[in-house]
Amino acid sequence: MLCGKNSGGSEPLTPLSNMSYQIDISLISGRRPELLKQTLASFEKHLFQFFEIVSFRVNLDAFGGDEDEHARCREIILEFYPEAKINEPNEPGFGKAVRFLWSTLEAPFTMHLEDDWIAHEDIKPEHVFPLFEGLTRQVTLLNEHKRRKGNALFDCKRTRSILSPFKTYDIRKPLFTTSPGFIDSSFARICAQLMDPALDPEKQFYNGLNQELEHFSSIYRNRFLVGQKAPNVISDTGRDWRDDRKLEKSTIDGVSSWSNSKMT
Repeated sequence: MLCGKNSGGSEPLTPLSNMSYQIDISLISGRRPELLKQTLASFEKHLFQFFEIVSFRVNLDAFGGDEDEHARCREIILEFYPEAKINEPNEPGFGKAVRFLWSTLEAPFTMHLEDDWIAHEDIKPEHVFPLFEGLTRQVTLLNEHKRRKGNALFDCKRTRSILSPFKTYDIRKPLFTTSPGFIDSSFARICAQLMDPALDPEKQFYNGLNQELEHFSSIYRNRFLVGQKAPNVISDTGRDWRDDRKLEKSTIDGVSSWSNSKMT
């Protein structure tokens, strides 16, 4: 089965036959200037320079540091992109950040990024845009945290449904992500409209808590971009940062939160 079978939404999707090298950059960042600077330098070297960037939008949350580190992050962003549009909400919220960024996209396609990744090789338009064919609406840069089975092309959640002692159905739901990758902007804008900002943005695509978003996205697919030199194109730098601070993430009823394991 393909990853899904339903469609919907109020906004027409981008005609994929009219592709452009123009992209938006949407970046979710906390108050982690060392990680942020490393991320921007890495992606500037290996990705940004090969595309025409229409807008650079950042959600800078009050997470991971103090006011001085917040100010330093703002400086780093503007050093790289003086015209960057920075949203600085009073209260941090991952779902709110994704919804805000995805609802304000301009270019036909968007490179969505977080502040704790590095790229290992050049990622150019000719590597990305041919993958946006058929029902593909997201192209995710393969990394060590993606559970890709064998040579699978698409990111799916696979379950088995047993309807009788003799019949088992293989069900595959598409998985969409906020990890670094490209997304069709018109698809992302519709998802933002349907997204519940209080819930984990990734999990509500498939966990049954946001039926409207899950229904809309279920026909579309998220394809892996596999590296030219090695399968994993990017690596996560945030795990070590979290481990050093004994931070742990938990998700209950679709709501994600962070806690310090030293205090539990």
